Amino acid sequence: MPPLTASDSISSKGMSLASAKPAMLLPGFSIQRVFAGEEPFRLDVALQIATGNFGLPGGSTGSLNNRLPAPRVGRLPVPAVSGQPAVPVLRWPDAVLEGRQGGYPTNIHAIYSVGYNFLNQGSDLRKNISAFMKVDFAACHELFLTPTARYCDVILPAAHALEKEDIGVPWLGNFLTYKRPAVPARGQARCDFDIFCDLADRMGFASQFSEGRDSSAWVQHFLDQSEVPDHEEFRRSGLYLAPDQERVGLADFAADPLCAIPSAPLRARLRSPARATGRKLASLKSPPGGRPRLIHAARSCS
Repeated sequence: MPPLTASDSISSKGMSLASAKPAMLLPGFSIQRVFAGEEPFRLDVALQIATGNFGLPGGSTGSLNNRLPAPRVGRLPVPAVSGQPAVPVLRWPDAVLEGRQGGYPTNIHAIYSVGYNFLNQGSDLRKNISAFMKVDFAACHELFLTPTARYCDVILPAAHALEKEDIGVPWLGNFLTYKRPAVPARGQARCDFDIFCDLADRMGFASQFSEGRDSSAWVQHFLDQSEVPDHEEFRRSGLYLAPDQERVGLADFAADPLCAIPSAPLRARLRSPARATGRKLASLKSPPGGRPRLIHAARSCS
């Protein structure tokens, strides 16, 4: 028997997925960061629909399912700012480099980064670096000397997750976690809230920002606004499991798509104009620079 080719192996795994009921398909978090863009995610959903595993217990939609409702818990309020300029998230370096002259709403002279590593991810890291080098001032909260921190004028040492009290809200799960500090913060490291409080104090609005609460008081305030029935048990165990632990994303829609959204009855439908004309669904071609690109001939979900 000849050895299996890559095509044979993929076909075999595809048949195994199609014959298994239910079968869960969980895509990775970065499979779209290649030449095909978002197409892998669309095809994951299409594959689950085609194999009958969409919206089933033990199956999945094929997406990350990170839009399922999380348990109710309080959060720091974010005041509305009228006239606040905004740009698409991946265009921030263009907004810095081009400003009003490039059609953006304002000229940006400073970057204040919290909870993000701009120079470790993005569509064009060289452009991101150029943006940091152009601004007059850059600051960040950081634990380590990350690529972003290296291009900042000021690095404010932030406490590690194990050095501060917090409530955890997962991306995908129907639960909350409570975490007390495992060890005290070292050196000058502090939690982000305390850093912001000091800055607000220097700018003259500390009481308006903190509302008279320290970080521990805010955690208790979040619990008071939550659905957690027993706060002491939550603090002791570190875990609150919300009802309906076996929920499935879009299960109601999968069971009855015409009734699940009464205002706009829909079906999950796959369309392929290319298939109707007999053309190939997609082909890889190399542009003059030699980098492959995807020639789209179909859109999967509508």
